[in-house]
Amino acid sequence: MNPKVLLAQKNKSHEYTTMYSGSKQDTLIVNLSNDILDGGKPNNLVKQINDGYDATSYIYSCSGENIPLSDNFINVKFSHGLKKFSNNKNLHTSVKSKLDETNNGFGIKLIETDYVFIVLLFLSLLIGFVKVSGNQYLNRTVASVFNFSYSHILFNGKIKLFRVNHLILLLIFHISSGILLVTISKYFSITVFSNNVFTMYFSYIAIIFFIVVVYKLIIKFIGLFFHLRKQSLEHLYYVNNILKLLGIINVILLFGIVFTPENFKSTYIGVIFFIYIIAYVLRALKILYDFLQNQFSLFYLILYFCALEIVPLIIMGKIVFLVYEN
Repeated sequence: MNPKVLLAQKNKSHEYTTMYSGSKQDTLIVNLSNDILDGGKPNNLVKQINDGYDATSYIYSCSGENIPLSDNFINVKFSHGLKKFSNNKNLHTSVKSKLDETNNGFGIKLIETDYVFIVLLFLSLLIGFVKVSGNQYLNRTVASVFNFSYSHILFNGKIKLFRVNHLILLLIFHISSGILLVTISKYFSITVFSNNVFTMYFSYIAIIFFIVVVYKLIIKFIGLFFHLRKQSLEHLYYVNNILKLLGIINVILLFGIVFTPENFKSTYIGVIFFIYIIAYVLRALKILYDFLQNQFSLFYLILYFCALEIVPLIIMGKIVFLVYEN
């Protein structure tokens, strides 16, 4: 209950009676004796405002009642971390995040969402750099994801000048995917590694990087084993383009997931899942397109999908289910 002061009046024994009324018409009577009056003067009520401690907090403390989060809500340094429109769950999360505050040495306290915002802003600047300096590199990359023939043309005409842009966009994917996984884990109350938020970020980023590297090594091994090195490299080129596009989408939607009220988060998370499903379908269609263009055996096609697509998905789904159950 967030009570509201209705009346403060003095009685004959120089005591002040302050009445509060809440949403349920409850009334709290607080008697203030002379020792809380300013300088012993019975006509003045102390109004102390010291680093987020005001008259309401003072009245509660003198009456022996617990101060209901006033040290947080009135503190300007903390109030910027609270969301303006929030339900009880979102409010609890915002207040809990105060425990993760750190001091950066300049007297400014930062909470977790502040660090996330700084990282997302940095990633946005990197995307802008690629957009400006890439000579339509970003537009070509996005177009190649939806046009398999265009992707084949770009692969054959690769220019090493854009190697830096290639690495920047992959870096954006790995970092944004780590933030995305942490955000989704917290939304579903899934704690895998540690209660330390920053440990979770680095752990998820490392796992994503490991999975991507292992997948690429397997594709290269298959290409060498079946003497299909060029085809495997072209497939990896397409996979990298999908990852670059997903990294950009991650950054855009993370601004919505992290900084919107709790009741809107599910919408953004649903959009993320839908986009990743589309990306998976496009990659599967690209594999089928490559097999048809190069007239590979149907046996190889079935073997590939079973070994590198279906089985890994089943294993990852099983792991997620077990983690959620525990």
